[in-house]
Amino acid sequence: MQKPLRTHIAVLGSATALFLAACGGGGGGESVPVAPTNPPTASASADQTQVAAGTTITLDGSASTTPNAGTLTYLWTIEKKSENSTATISDATVARPTFTPDRPGEYVITLVVNDGTASSSTAAVTFAVSNPDPVAVVATEINQLVGTTVQLDGTASQPPAGGSAAGLTYTWELTSKPADSTAVLDNPGNAQPRFSADKVGTYKATLVVHYGARSSAPVEVTIGIGGLNSIPVADIIANIEAAVRGEKIELDGRNSSDADGDALTYRWSVGSKPIGSNPVLENADKAQASFVPDFAGSYTLGLTVFDGKAYGGKSLSVKVVKPEGAPNTKPVARITAPWSKTWEAERDTSISMTAAYSYDIDGDNLYTGREFTLLKAPEGYDAATNFKAQTFVGTHYGDYEVQLRVFDGTEWSDPVTATYTVINGANRPPQAAAKVMGSSGVVGVGRTVTITAEGSSDPDDNRLTYQWTMLDKPDGSQATLTGGDKVHATFVPDQPGRYVFDLLVTDEHGYPSSDYISVTPVRLTVQAKTSNNAPIGRISMSGAPYTSEQPMLVGKSGNTVQYNAAADSTRVDRWNSMQFQPNGYDPDGDPMSYLWTLSTEPSGSKLEHPNDYFCAATGSNSYPGASVISLEDWIAAGLNIRNWTCSQFSFAPTATGRYVLDLAVSDGIDIAGPYSMEVYASTREDYPNLLLENLQQKHDWSNNDQQLVFNSVKDDDVRIRQEIFPFVGTNSTEYAANAVIAGANLIQTGFKNGFRGDFVVRSFRLSAIGGDYTVVNLKASDADGVFSPKFVGLQNNQLIKKGESVDFQLVWPIDRLPVLDADGRVDDERRNLSWSFDIQEKPQFTFNFNPSIGVF
Repeated sequence: MQKPLRTHIAVLGSATALFLAACGGGGGGESVPVAPTNPPTASASADQTQVAAGTTITLDGSASTTPNAGTLTYLWTIEKKSENSTATISDATVARPTFTPDRPGEYVITLVVNDGTASSSTAAVTFAVSNPDPVAVVATEINQLVGTTVQLDGTASQPPAGGSAAGLTYTWELTSKPADSTAVLDNPGNAQPRFSADKVGTYKATLVVHYGARSSAPVEVTIGIGGLNSIPVADIIANIEAAVRGEKIELDGRNSSDADGDALTYRWSVGSKPIGSNPVLENADKAQASFVPDFAGSYTLGLTVFDGKAYGGKSLSVKVVKPEGAPNTKPVARITAPWSKTWEAERDTSISMTAAYSYDIDGDNLYTGREFTLLKAPEGYDAATNFKAQTFVGTHYGDYEVQLRVFDGTEWSDPVTATYTVINGANRPPQAAAKVMGSSGVVGVGRTVTITAEGSSDPDDNRLTYQWTMLDKPDGSQATLTGGDKVHATFVPDQPGRYVFDLLVTDEHGYPSSDYISVTPVRLTVQAKTSNNAPIGRISMSGAPYTSEQPMLVGKSGNTVQYNAAADSTRVDRWNSMQFQPNGYDPDGDPMSYLWTLSTEPSGSKLEHPNDYFCAATGSNSYPGASVISLEDWIAAGLNIRNWTCSQFSFAPTATGRYVLDLAVSDGIDIAGPYSMEVYASTREDYPNLLLENLQQKHDWSNNDQQLVFNSVKDDDVRIRQEIFPFVGTNSTEYAANAVIAGANLIQTGFKNGFRGDFVVRSFRLSAIGGDYTVVNLKASDADGVFSPKFVGLQNNQLIKKGESVDFQLVWPIDRLPVLDADGRVDDERRNLSWSFDIQEKPQFTFNFNPSIGVF
């Protein structure tokens, strides 16, 4: 609650004279005794103390009294008010001011009176403020930069007293914007719509929230948009038309520019290059650089410019040839360890001999000229059977020495050798993983940054050693790395820009995560900034909102998931779930990280594996394998935590009640949020209202039968799907909106194969769990007057008593073939058939199925 500072009034005048007299002021003589002062008495009341938000209240202090002769003055103060309230007193110095509470909650207003001699004690009056209508609540002022995305936020809006915030709907309108702006709201019905601020100036938006038939008063947001830093533009001038191996190429980035006139720093780099190449790049941090290619082949050069806030980049492809008349150069053979393996292997497994990183500085193709020879093997080894061109099977324990030569079409390379060891318990390579602790990679200048290798792993649980290397830092930086041989290393960025690190981990057998040939070290780039624009986010939910009136039914979905490819691996049951996306945006384009928190859930709540995305405790839905953690433990860990760090999130509740999901979004410097969403779940027994379910029973095309057949789902099948009122059954993603089948040609075939009669479009069930419900305004119609669609199993004015369920079908009687065009397809489609009804006791519970139907 907001508590404004009280204004205290010091009363001087006659009291000051008495103080001076008591202290001997005003001349000599004997002290004059002062009679004690009787203070006035404040009396505070109001014409009403229990009101609805928006009601004007008249405060009354006129009954205040004083035993002295002075005239009373008044000071009213709001001591307590509802959170987000901006209510004020009309005139805090009169006897009968007015006050209009704008938010529901408790308010306390105090009164102090003064008669010129003394002030009274405080009198107070307390108000209980409710809201029969919803209340729109927004931040009234937003300031951002041009070119950024503005997110409005109405999530603090409140439902009527006793209602659920999940039942609120929103109507936003962008009422004012600068001249020539083309800004529009992306989703005016979202609690947090966005627009792109394309012009500098002032924008205004209004919000009205609705709860059923009730609506709030509109509230206005003023958005001030200022100028934005321009992204610098990199430009490269270079003579690359006749690039020759060994000859210097001058690179010039002086034409790079910044529209704001900011000074630029430069970084040149070599991206792709021929295998084995190690070219010379001079003055890589200057506007002018040079490059000496050492191999014939293709290179990619890059220039990145930085204006202190943002980066711009450009790349250049260079085709290098060998010098004219130069003699052939002998190729170089190299053997590297098999992909994702060491030089050790288990017995009777296939071992790949890798020559892919052999090279030729003339750029000649070596792929067809590779010769592996077995020089040494354990006694008794059958090379003729087990040693092939590029693989072999180690059937005996021991060392296998292999020789490689490669051919460039003119010469063979000198031979090289490698030794493979077949051993029980073969060592496997460690995996390096680097990240910024607590950040997605963006940090603030002057803050201590921890880079961590704690995500690195070894499949054999070997102890690891660590080697961090700082490869680059901004111009003028004096930053150094501390703890370069530790799992956690630190540095303090002292200049804005990029700090680049490599990480190499080595297991206790001395095998590294990188050989610098086939596997490069893990690279980590950290962006340091002196100023930052905070990210924004909003929780988007896939599918229907689940409110206290219509909670999600808990239970198994009927689907399973298998995390291992093995046929005998465990299949895990999936449960009905709610899926959420963070919908994050960062004005600076910084990478974002997310923290989901289930902050409120019913007593005794537990989670199950969701039907949608499963966010594990590892921060993803990728199971790392049994060598790291058992599948059961991995799933249990993800279900037992209440904070998750995935970019999307789903959860499957099992208990009836209210759940609150919070989302915080970080760009590494600032944290936005938490953004919250309130949802509800329920068992079937606890469901509070009329439940609508899709029975998944309809006519559909059968490839086996080559005709339309009725697909019936068992009554107890868990694939029966809950639907939410108001139900609108129009789905344009499938032909005939799921009413018929997925293709007009199948319609033709289906009906030509003899289908006539009642075509079941959909089947539903109504279950009266929370009370008695009456179906009214039941109607099935054809706008063209050609067909007579009907309900089967449901009648107008039908009463469904508490505890009863009614199954019904939407039926389309068919008695003719469709009209076909010259290609034999249905010639048109339109939404001409509809089935609808209302629920008398719940005006917002409406049903309207209006599919697209081929014209007959």
